[in-house]
Amino acid sequence: MNRKKQFIAGAICPKCSEIDSLVLYTDDQSVACVICNYIKSSQQRDLEASQSTKKKTNISYKDTISIKITNLDK
Repeated sequence: MNRKKQFIAGAICPKCSEIDSLVLYTDDQSVACVICNYIKSSQQRDLEASQSTKKKTNISYKDTISIKITNLDK
């Protein structure tokens, strides 16, 4: 089967670190490396994206009570 693919300019393969070797298959939006045969399905990519979004929302901040406010009008 000859699938339609499009190279992703400037992309670096996460497995072999080669630049400009990743292709996007237009039929199922999966990504593959033409050098090392790394493959990531669109479902894997979407799952990782949703997990990284959850991690970013769990940010803790320092207690704001410890901030001293100085009167600059004097």
